[in-house]
Amino acid sequence: MSEKVVIIGGGLAGLCAAIELCRIGIYPILIEAGSYPAHKVCGEFLSPESLPWLQKLNIHPTTINEIFLGIDSKNVIFKLPKPAGSLSHFILDAALADKASKMGTQVRSHVKVTNLRPKQQASEFHVIELSTGETLHAHSILVATGRLPSLYIPPKSFKYMGIKAHFEGIELNQALKMFSFKEAYMGLSPIENEKTNLACLASMRAVERAGSPDLLMKQLVDSNSHLKELISRGKNVFGEWMTAKIPFFGFKSTPDWLDAYFIGDAAISLPPACGGGLSLAINSGIKSAGFVAKQNFHGFKKQSRRDNAGLMRNAKGLHHLFMVPWLGKAGFQICSLWPSLPQEIFLLSRTLR
Repeated sequence: MSEKVVIIGGGLAGLCAAIELCRIGIYPILIEAGSYPAHKVCGEFLSPESLPWLQKLNIHPTTINEIFLGIDSKNVIFKLPKPAGSLSHFILDAALADKASKMGTQVRSHVKVTNLRPKQQASEFHVIELSTGETLHAHSILVATGRLPSLYIPPKSFKYMGIKAHFEGIELNQALKMFSFKEAYMGLSPIENEKTNLACLASMRAVERAGSPDLLMKQLVDSNSHLKELISRGKNVFGEWMTAKIPFFGFKSTPDWLDAYFIGDAAISLPPACGGGLSLAINSGIKSAGFVAKQNFHGFKKQSRRDNAGLMRNAKGLHHLFMVPWLGKAGFQICSLWPSLPQEIFLLSRTLR
């Protein structure tokens, strides 16, 4: 079967790319190994710049107007320059998949790519073999997954672990609450149906010292009185913690295949401290569509790196700050002298549109 565009990976970046391609008259096939809806280990924070695009699709995340930063008994609270939002992947991804399908995308869930042979010349096609036994021939591919068979090499080690659950009964009053610990940080955000998403990033060393993710989470919660009070009011609706191991943060090395576009997590792994990961995925998916239409894969890769270099630097800086509490406390002292600093840092950590 010959297709103009095939998207491999149906997460946020792949779905947004599919929707934008449909808008310009290119109707892709999207291959997703999993299914919709599904939960994912993620902070589920949506930066202000991503909300107008989602609202045009009639997707309305829970509003976040302020951010609370807590280290031990110290805290800083600041209003956001523009409202942000939060929505679970369980709701968001399913809504985007439904929209993409209605606009003309062939969404193929529960289907894996078993082999990929990239094109060698402009006149050729990418050859994509599927778990269904089908073989697709595509002029262009968008890679929105880090686990492509011909590229994926299991990491020798993992530096971090993401830990997440949804809670009922925690009132956040339209605030994102973040807490810093030694080699870990945690965020609580209000999501749909008056639930709270709690997500934590910890070094593997911290998890190993604690003995397990469960024990680590108990230690972290018990070490901060405000956080402990919040959690004591709530109930983990999952009944347990979801976990995911993470090898590193940074730009990923991607091959220079002809007419191949690497988007979202396939190209960049952003530290969650800046809260820009979901907006980065949305933005890369949206932007890729225009480059696909012009068949400008080299231009897309260059612009993506150029646009996100500053974001990556700032995100890594915030990540280090949250992982080392004494640095954060020093930052709090600076904020007392420079009250607008948190807002300015927040603005520097947004994706370009």
